[in-house]
Amino acid sequence: MRSHAWLAVASLALFATRPAEAAPRKIPAPDPARGAIGITLEYDVKILHNHLAALEVYFVPVREDADRLAGESFVPTNFNVPNQRQSFLLNAPPGRYVVVAALMPSPNGRSLPFKAFLSAEMIPLSEVTVTAGGLAFAGEYLVTTSGRFEDADAAQAHYFPLIAPRAAQQATPFGQRLTGEAPYRASLATERRDAVRERVFWNAARTLVFKNHPDWLEVIGRRLKELASPPAAAGN
Repeated sequence: MRSHAWLAVASLALFATRPAEAAPRKIPAPDPARGAIGITLEYDVKILHNHLAALEVYFVPVREDADRLAGESFVPTNFNVPNQRQSFLLNAPPGRYVVVAALMPSPNGRSLPFKAFLSAEMIPLSEVTVTAGGLAFAGEYLVTTSGRFEDADAAQAHYFPLIAPRAAQQATPFGQRLTGEAPYRASLATERRDAVRERVFWNAARTLVFKNHPDWLEVIGRRLKELASPPAAAGN
C-alpha cells in the first residue's frame, strides 16, 4: 500500500504549487422545483487515529441502471462544511443519484488534497432519490483509502479520468500528486443511514450550518417533521 508519508516529506515543496483557497460560496435560495442532498463522507487517517471529512463529494445522476458504475457525467456538491462533517448538493434536479468519489484533505492539512474513488461495491449503497422541494440523506460513511490505484476496480478506473482529468493526463504518480487530484481507492469501513442518523444530520445542519438562512431552515424543518411522524399503517 502506498503510504501517505510522501505528504509529510513533500509538503514544503508542494506548498508553493497549492491553488489559492476558494472564496466562500453563497448559499442559493431553495428552488421549489428541485431538492437537496446531504451527506457525511470521511476517511480514516490511521497514523493520526483520526477521521477527516471530504472537501467535496461527486454525485452521478442515475438515469439507467448502468449509470451507477459507468456514468458519463457527474455533479459536485455545491456547499461543503468539512469542519461540521457535512456536504450538500443544493437545488439538485429530481432523480436518482449515487456517490462515486470525493476530494479529500491531506492527512497533515498542509499538502495538496487527493481524490478518493469509491469501490464498485460501495457505490450502489449510496443511491438516493431527490424529489421537488424535498431533502434526501445519502448517509454517513467512513472509508479506508489506498494509493495502490493500479488495483482499482472497473468503476474506479472509469471515474478517474472523468473526475480527475488533470491527474489522468500525468505519466507518473508524482505528477498526479502535483495536480491535487492524485487517485486513491476508497473502500467502505462503516455506513449509517437510518432515520435516527438522518435526524442527527439535519438537526446539526439546522443549528450549525443553515442557522442564518431562514428559507433553508423551513425546508429542513419540514423534513424533521416527516422523520418525527410515524409511518401510516398499511391500508389507512
